Amino acid sequence: MNLKRLNFLIFVSLLGLVFTSCGEEDSTTPSIAPKASFDFTADELTVTFNNTSENAVSYIWLFGDGNKSTDQHPTHTYTEEGTYEVELFATNSSDETKSTKKSVTVKLNVEEDEDAMPEVNITLDGKFDDWAEIDEEHLAIAVLDEKNSELHRLKEVRFIADANYIYMYMKMDILHANAMDIYLNVDGDPETGYNSWMWDAGAANYLMQSSISSNYDMRLAAYDETKGGGWGWLTPNVVEPGMGLMTISEMVQVEDNIYEFEAQILKSLIPNLGDSVSIMIGHSGAEGEDNAWTTSGGLPTVTDSGDKNKGLTVRLK
Repeated sequence: MNLKRLNFLIFVSLLGLVFTSCGEEDSTTPSIAPKASFDFTADELTVTFNNTSENAVSYIWLFGDGNKSTDQHPTHTYTEEGTYEVELFATNSSDETKSTKKSVTVKLNVEEDEDAMPEVNITLDGKFDDWAEIDEEHLAIAVLDEKNSELHRLKEVRFIADANYIYMYMKMDILHANAMDIYLNVDGDPETGYNSWMWDAGAANYLMQSSISSNYDMRLAAYDETKGGGWGWLTPNVVEPGMGLMTISEMVQVEDNIYEFEAQILKSLIPNLGDSVSIMIGHSGAEGEDNAWTTSGGLPTVTDSGDKNKGLTVRLK
């Protein structure tokens, strides 16, 4: 064999090795690791998952409630409200798997009832700032119209109720003050109960009564139509003084003889309360020894002339 032929054979052999080596490198190119990721949207108890994983060909979803899915973009409905840990496993063509977790919270949408009773947090502390936190549309309010009444003892009253109490804010002139009468129309019937000269169709079924000297520790009497007129409020009482029908805060001076206080009336001691109650308040006490029971205040305003006012309607439910 001559030298030229030998060199040619060596060259061909080396060239074959080069091509073989290149072929082996191409067949062992490493795979790209998967990246697991997702986002979601929740509509009440139903959650739609958007799979944003990369370099993956198969998926497993664990929804945190014992259920799972292999869909790429699953939708899942939970049976109960709560927060669930959802985990997604993403696997590539080389069986490499990565995972990620997210907390998913689901809850039912509860439509707000515009007529629902507001939350009431009244504390009998004599500070009254908690009244300012209540929207006035939820309060029953009466303010004295001084130009249209000679009875100026009671200046302003506000009422609101919760499940247990009727709360009252009162501003009044305590000079010569004696007794407070709170008339309650619980059935809304203008034909039954006591109709005072002070208001239009008051038809009160019950009377709460006490004096300022006893810190307004009220009794409760039921109207007895057989006795007629004001005598219908005679004993026996439905609730006796000392039973806690009404509790008041300390009386806080505003100016001169003007004081304010707040009170809570225990609803469970008043029979036959329904969804609302109409309330009228009178007060007695004027200058002079013989005027302790003279009417000196009333809310809603007791007018001197013209149409009489009706009672304040206080919502109870």
